[in-house]
Amino acid sequence: MASNDYDIVNLALVRLGANRITSLSDGSVNANEANAIYSLIRDEILRDHPWNFATRYEYLEELNENVLSVLYITAAEPPVVVFTATENPLDGDRYLVESVVGMTQVNDIEFVVENVDPVVDTELVTNGDMELDASWANVATPTTNERSTTHAYAGSYSRYFVADAANDGIRCVAFTTTTGKYYYLSGWVWPSVTTVLLKMYRGAGGATLLKTETCTVVANQWNFVESYWQETVGGSSAYFSITLNAAGNCYCDNFSVYQAGTLELHDEDGAEIDGTAYTAYTSGGTLTFTTPEDHDFSYSWELPSNCLRVLEINHDPDEDFEVIENRILMCNSDQVEAKIIFQVTDVTKYDPTFVDTFAWRLAMELCIVLTGDHQKATTMAQQYRFALASCKAIDASEGRTPQPVHNRYVSSRK
Repeated sequence: MASNDYDIVNLALVRLGANRITSLSDGSVNANEANAIYSLIRDEILRDHPWNFATRYEYLEELNENVLSVLYITAAEPPVVVFTATENPLDGDRYLVESVVGMTQVNDIEFVVENVDPVVDTELVTNGDMELDASWANVATPTTNERSTTHAYAGSYSRYFVADAANDGIRCVAFTTTTGKYYYLSGWVWPSVTTVLLKMYRGAGGATLLKTETCTVVANQWNFVESYWQETVGGSSAYFSITLNAAGNCYCDNFSVYQAGTLELHDEDGAEIDGTAYTAYTSGGTLTFTTPEDHDFSYSWELPSNCLRVLEINHDPDEDFEVIENRILMCNSDQVEAKIIFQVTDVTKYDPTFVDTFAWRLAMELCIVLTGDHQKATTMAQQYRFALASCKAIDASEGRTPQPVHNRYVSSRK
């Protein structure tokens, strides 16, 4: 049994008569060449045969209808969508665009999304839930800036300020932004007036106003407010403020800022869309995940991220299914238990026959580059094929594949 990855590589090197390595990153020629192919060859051999240690049944989770909220779309080639989402899309996913206001040319069309820069849901606002009596400074000269229990959208407290003139308010503690990235701001306000201003300031220096969002609200009740902006020069001094356009008071709660995502809209063949002539985008809209229409199946299921190959479903080798892009399995069953070959990276899980086969394959792949001996390379290839055939015969006689764990779900896509 191998205890680490370089044990397997050293077994291959011994078969070649080459020098051993101390790790895959020791800097030697042998280590560099082995490291370049190690993971690729490992997964290829795992995929090629239902190794008992790597194969098991697992229940799949039906693919959810992921919906992205559109913040902005650029009239460009290709159009770039700025979005928020609880689950990020993947390059190659298909999404239906709906309800976009302004750039109506993209509505009711199914696009392939590419070059996804995902939402980063790390919270950037300190004490955005207002539960602490801290982290919110004055903007101009409000007569009151305090924690309050009078109205709270969530939790026990909100932040309350009284403006004795227009543009009085509060601001958050500075946070760090990155040049070129988009940021999404949201929160709840209970004002005594009907206009609340959200102002976003640049990360470098913190004194440059990037955007003002004028929010029309209903007085004396909770209102959801939101905005987005693109950072022009990132830095550690970014902040936003909440102010009123006239004298009044306001309760604020559950404010949040995080990095929004971006993606490009491509056609069904993956080619860029020319959106330079599209109407300038204004607001609203969604992107809803879809599956290709050219599949004759009723259900879509999500495969685990470490799935290398699906062998069968529902213990029936004759049941039809198809695995398409981005780890999606399609079939006609409303419940799926899949027999899966998983990626296994822990070498202590490998059985001796796999280690032997893996080492022969590495020797075959490394032979020419390390020894230049074509005859020896042919011998290594013969040994690899013999080892693989032998372990297939052994596995076939060892009994049943491990049964599923009592977990009806697999981890969602991220």
